[in-house]
Parts: sequence; C-alpha cells; structure tokens
Amino acid sequence: MTIAGRAGESLYGEDVSVFSSPNKPDKVASVYMTNTTAYQGFANVKPFNAFELNLDFSKPPLMDAANPVSAPTKNVSNLTVQGDRESWVAAIADAVFGIADKRKTRRGWLHRAFAYDIGLWCFAFPFAFYLCWRTSPFITAHFQPLHTFVAAAGYMYVFVIAVWAYRALFGYTKWAFPTVELSDNHDASVQHRAVWGAIILAVVANVLSAIFWH
Repeated sequence: MTIAGRAGESLYGEDVSVFSSPNKPDKVASVYMTNTTAYQGFANVKPFNAFELNLDFSKPPLMDAANPVSAPTKNVSNLTVQGDRESWVAAIADAVFGIADKRKTRRGWLHRAFAYDIGLWCFAFPFAFYLCWRTSPFITAHFQPLHTFVAAAGYMYVFVIAVWAYRALFGYTKWAFPTVELSDNHDASVQHRAVWGAIILAVVANVLSAIFWH
C-alpha cells in the first residue's frame, strides 16, 4: 500500500503497520492498496486474482472555478477487482463496500449533482428577496428620489450580492464538510464547522427576528 500526502510526499508499506509509522504524512491525500505489487516481486508474474483500491481524501477548494457549481464534487476513489474465481471477487467487493457503507458520512447529498441548484432556488433566492425587503427603507430614502431606475438598480445589486454570498457559502460548506474524510488527518475543517454553524445561526436568527418581531 502507498499513503500519499497533500504536500506530495508518500510512504510505502506491505502491512497495516504503515498506518502507525512516524513517517506517515500528516495530511493524507490518498491511500492506494493492491496485492499485485507484492505478488509480482515474489513470483515475477501478475496474479490471477488481483485488486486495486484507491481511496481519495482530497478536498475541493473553497472557490472551485474549474468545476461547474452544479456538478458533483470530484472524487476518484475506486475499486478494481479481477480474478478467476467469482467467490474471491465477490469477497473483496463485499469487504470494501461493507466498510464503505458502515463508515460513510451522511453528507453525500451535499456533494451530488444539482445540490447547488436546489439550494439556490430553495434558500438563496428567498434570502435575496428578504435582503431586498430589509434594505428597501434605505434604497427608497436614498435612491428613489434620484430616479426609479436607480432604485431598481439598487435592488438588483442587493439581489446579486446575496446570490454570490450563497455561492461562497456553498463552496465553504463543501470544504468544511467533505464527502470522504479521514479522522487521522487532523484537518482544520473541523474547527471551521463551528464557524459555519455560527454563520447559519446568525442568518436564521436574523430572518426569524425580522419575520416575527418586526
């Protein structure tokens, strides 16, 4: 197996002791496992029954300009199994997928396709209209006397800024709550989840306060 770090370093091992090695990368980017390398080193031929497992622990950037916002979060985790016995192939697949199902997070929906669009229509647009309503006294007092068009432009800018704020918060959310996470990584995103919670709590409290106590 090979453990690759986010800084480009890597560590190779032939048993589970590699995971407790003091040379293990502090921030693990991926873990690659295969039985082919060791078998070839011993027998000089490829095994009939072989597997390759790659676990990707990379994280999306805060603002991912290379990936469309409606696309699912990229993750190259994969399993390849081949063999001359169906029972062996099934046993490897069951072992890997069994652990994956047992340890999977509940935030996979956040990284699926069109998660951004659903949030845009259900939360961002209503919040943008809410901000337009909240800023209407200021816009009416300062922009309306100049011209109706200027006031309309003011509302448009408030709306656009709210949508862009949602775009930034969505990227921040995907970064703080990755779809695949290694607990040993000691990632800063754990602390950022408290910041994310404070942001959401402040927004919700402001909206509820405006609705019920305005």
